[in-house]
Amino acid sequence: PGTVLRPIPGQRDVVLKLQAIGAQQGTTWLLDGQWMADSPKAAAAQTLHVDRAGPHRLTVMDGLGRWARVEFRLAAP
Repeated sequence: PGTVLRPIPGQRDVVLKLQAIGAQQGTTWLLDGQWMADSPKAAAAQTLHVDRAGPHRLTVMDGLGRWARVEFRLAAP
């Protein structure tokens, strides 16, 4: 909570490399409640580009219905 991400100078977005350690039976990733990616392999890495400044909620769900969420803010470039 309270994490602020900032784009690299000259860029508008940040690139997040995500992995859900301990997930089983695939994963689904949501950013602010909107689907972003699925993976049939639970531990598969995902890359997510975030370009809208402001607060965000990133959620991952696995095939067993377990989920985790992190909140962060993207600073304006």
